[in-house]
Amino acid sequence: QKEVYFPPLHQGEIRHQLMPSEGNELEQTLYSIIQKAEHKMMIGTPYFIPSDRIFNELLKAVERGVQLTLLVPFTADHILVKEASLRYIRKLISSGGNVYQYKKGFYHSKVFVIDDKLCDLGTANFDKRSMFLNLELNCLIYNQEFIQQVNMILQEDLRDSDEVSLEELNRFNPFRSLKERAAQTVSYFL
Repeated sequence: QKEVYFPPLHQGEIRHQLMPSEGNELEQTLYSIIQKAEHKMMIGTPYFIPSDRIFNELLKAVERGVQLTLLVPFTADHILVKEASLRYIRKLISSGGNVYQYKKGFYHSKVFVIDDKLCDLGTANFDKRSMFLNLELNCLIYNQEFIQQVNMILQEDLRDSDEVSLEELNRFNPFRSLKERAAQTVSYFL
């Protein structure tokens, strides 16, 4: 009877670590990962509303020469989520990061690749809800072959995306500006 619920599993060859999170555990893990980045980071997320601590660490990484690429959806699936991310996106681009908006449907991947040495996949978005409110389950993967496959998929996603420019984001749009101000007040809950 026990084997029905807990069947024996084959020991896999891919080195990984499951990481359930609650409270600020996810924020602490992301913080540690970002601090160790040396060359490049790729973040794919439907919601980019990071905590101040995480966002400041991302900016520090860019300052020390880490190439940062962020991939987010062009079309949001929730009201104000896109507008809540724009203040972060503007600052990332100003600091030297690259931001792309996926145009081929809604982008729902949750992936973080660091230096082609570590890949974080799971349920957590790159937002405050996932860092502080939600129960999440991510998997840290350390296998080079697996990470290469993830990178190939990310490159395909980038081909289906447009790079975001500061000029575009700063173009006068009173409706967007109003939505951005509203989004800032409720960003913790988005």
